Formats: sequence, structure tokens, C-alpha cells
Amino acid sequence: MISRRILNIVTSIGLGGIAVISAMFGCGGSSQLDIMDTRGDSGYEPGIPNFDMEAIPRWHEDDPGIDLSVSILKASLIFVRAENGYSASVMTEVQVYDQETEDLVAEEVWTDTMVATTYAQTQLFETRLTTRRIPVAPGKYIIQVTLRDTNSDKKARRRRQIKVLDLTSDTIMLSQIQIESWRKGSPPAPAMKFHIPSTFDSLRCFLTLHNASGAQKTSVEIVLQRFLHDTSVAVPPYAFSPMIGTLDYRGISYDRVDTIQVRSQTIETLDQETPIEFFFSSLGKGLYFIHVTVHITGISPGGDEGGLNGSRGFAIMGHSFPRLTTLDDLIEPLVYIVREGELDSIRVAKTGIDKRRRFDSFWLSLAENKQSATNLIKQYYNRIEEANLYFTGYKEGWKTDRGMIYVVLGPPISIQYGIDFEVWHYSNVDQDQLTTYVFKRITLVEGNLPFDNYVLDRRSYYDQGWLNAIARWRRGVTF
Repeated sequence: MISRRILNIVTSIGLGGIAVISAMFGCGGSSQLDIMDTRGDSGYEPGIPNFDMEAIPRWHEDDPGIDLSVSILKASLIFVRAENGYSASVMTEVQVYDQETEDLVAEEVWTDTMVATTYAQTQLFETRLTTRRIPVAPGKYIIQVTLRDTNSDKKARRRRQIKVLDLTSDTIMLSQIQIESWRKGSPPAPAMKFHIPSTFDSLRCFLTLHNASGAQKTSVEIVLQRFLHDTSVAVPPYAFSPMIGTLDYRGISYDRVDTIQVRSQTIETLDQETPIEFFFSSLGKGLYFIHVTVHITGISPGGDEGGLNGSRGFAIMGHSFPRLTTLDDLIEPLVYIVREGELDSIRVAKTGIDKRRRFDSFWLSLAENKQSATNLIKQYYNRIEEANLYFTGYKEGWKTDRGMIYVVLGPPISIQYGIDFEVWHYSNVDQDQLTTYVFKRITLVEGNLPFDNYVLDRRSYYDQGWLNAIARWRRGVTF
């Protein structure tokens, strides 16, 4: 057994049989849940580093390069006993390739060691941030970051295209858009992830206009758009598959765009490096895209006009995403294991106390005793939060087809990866159709957003196996 913690919620059954979700009310703590290590080729295993990266092209004085930030989720690592507690170690390998020639132009390797004095500290939902400066000449690159957990010898990899501007030329250039979340009483936090929790008071978006000091005037137009996208919860694997062309098949409707805000600003005084910044507040959950257009006047004796463009997408998720910290967050994912009417019975409660009582009663009805209910809740919401970490794209991971299968059945024994598909096996018999799930990757490139929609190939013969899995949950059996 490998001990692992993803969910940062402590669940305890108190007096009167009421389940108290500690994180809702600001109580600290962590669970210690043992789950079986998955086998084979599964990409959803303990010991595979879960990390985010941000690569920003930036000049430091006269030296061009890439400022790299890597944020590692500690709970995704394997900690082993050490002299002073527990220790985890991650080797980071960075490779920078020329985008056109594919030649390796820069490489760095380093190892980070994390030490915890108690087991509970190894399971907290915390990240370790590491920054590095990678010197490279101006050009277009692919930066690849590979993390290896030295205790599990398992790897994870991220790749990103990046352009380092040549600021020594006279060409007028626009840097990439960066985003910071601002919150009263806290320092600005760079948005390293595409998915931004809605804990901010405002978002600061900023970029730099280079080499425009000779221009007479610069006008900037900022357009914020929101895309219509599927927000539905996955339906069982024996139901009908979505029809081609529908929103739940496509995922995002790139032809259904709402313009939320349009702003203009004029910059009268320009330097070699002219900062441009703008703020957005009161953004609800959704999928957004920023377009920035810079119109420049007087950059040549003839008074020609030029234009530069930049864009960036981002998604606003729940308050504490990917964690679940409110009662409503915890209620909606019950959809996969409830019977008809049970979920509505909880939703229609008129007071928060009554809603919590009904929520508690549901879980207690599935278990033999309070301790069993505690374990069942931990296991189920561990799966929900893991699904958020692994499968979130344009909507929360637990709502997706892959998230649904993962929550109910757990990690697959093995996975086959293809260019446009994934095949999950829940049996060592490859030809067993009843325990094999095929996901087709639906890719739509016209929106230029980093999302694929994996749609399950639904079959009627999944019904009995699926209903049996639901029945196990309802008997209080964790697996």
C-alpha cells in the first residue's frame, strides 16, 4: 500500500451522527488514506509528479533568457522515512529546443529535496515553487520540463512554445500577456495555471511594448470575451453517446462568443520599454479570452500606422478549485452514486443546517457505522479532487467522461495512449470489452485554446458492471 493524500478535507462523524466537513468552517487538518498503487501504464498513479510551469521570456539588463517557474504539488510525491521524518526528492530536467531546427540549445538539471517532520505534513495540499533562469539568445523555442520522483522513478512532462524577443533591434514588439491575481491584504500572485480559482478581488493583466519611443501616440484596445462551453455532468457509460456537433461533443462552441468588456487607453509618452496594464474584477466562472491590439502612430517619417496583437485564454473556476471546501461543492458530485430523487432531496433543503443534515444522513445510510461513513466520504472525495487535478479542461475534471469513470471505478490497471484516443483497462484481459473503456479525443483548433474533449465510446453492455460498481459504493465498500 502506498499512502497518498490529495484531498485536503478532514471528515469526522460527531455527536448526533452529523458529519462535519472541517475545511468548510476553517479547521485545519489532513486525512491519511491508503490506496492501492495502480499498475501498468496508467498515467494517474501515486508518485507521478503533479506540477505546473510558467516560462516567461525576459531580458535581465542586456541578457536575454527564459524565467522558468515550476510549482510541484507535494501530495503527488512519494515520501519515505528519513532520519528526521519524511523525505521526497524530485529531479527536474529542462531542455530548450530551437522550434525550427529542433536542435537542443540549452539544458539544465537539478534536484529538489523536501523534508517533513510528520506524515500529515507530507499530505497537505501545498506546493513547492522553484525558479530558474535559462539564458538563451532571441528566437522561437520549445521548452520541455520533465520531473522525476526519485523515490517512485516515475515522470511527468510539460512542453510549451515560447518566443524570446530581440530587443537589440529597432523592431517594435509586444511581449506576451501575463496575469496576476490580486487580493486585499495579500501580495500579487502570478497565475501559473490556466485555471484560476475565483478567490481574487481583481486580475491584473500586463505586457510590455518594446522599441516604440519614436512613435507619436499609441492607442491600446483590450477585448475580453467569454466562450460558451459545456458544463454538464457526464452520463453513465451505458447511455447514448453525444451526437456529433452538439455542445457536449465539441466541448466549446467557438462561434458562440460573448464580448464582456471592451476598453481603450491612449499612451502619450513612450519609452524603449512601455508597460501596459489593465485590471478585471467581478468575473464569474467561465472560459475567457483576452485580445490586445496596439495601434501605433508616427513610427516612420511618413506617419504610417502599424498594429500589434496579443492574446491569452484563461478559465475562472470555483473558489478553492481544485479542492472542495463548501457544502454545495460536496453535494453536486453525488450525482454518480445517488438514486432517483436523493440528490434533489438534499438540494431543496431550505436552510444550510437542514441541507447539511440531509447530506450527512445520505452518507450514514450507506455505511454500517460512523467510522465506515468517514472512510467512504474520504475515498469518494479523494477521487473527485483527483479527477479535478487530472482531467480539468474547459470544465471541472469530475464532470468529464474520464473523471466519471475514474471516480466510480478508480484508477485503471493500464492505459493505452494514441494520438486521438485513450483506452483504459480494468482487467488484465485485453479483449475483455466489459472492462475496457475507449475515449476519443475531439480536437477543435479554430479557437486556439489548449483544450481537448475526450468523449467516451458508450455501450449498452456496460450497464450491469456499472450498476454493480454503484452498488458497492452504496454498500459502503471502498475500493
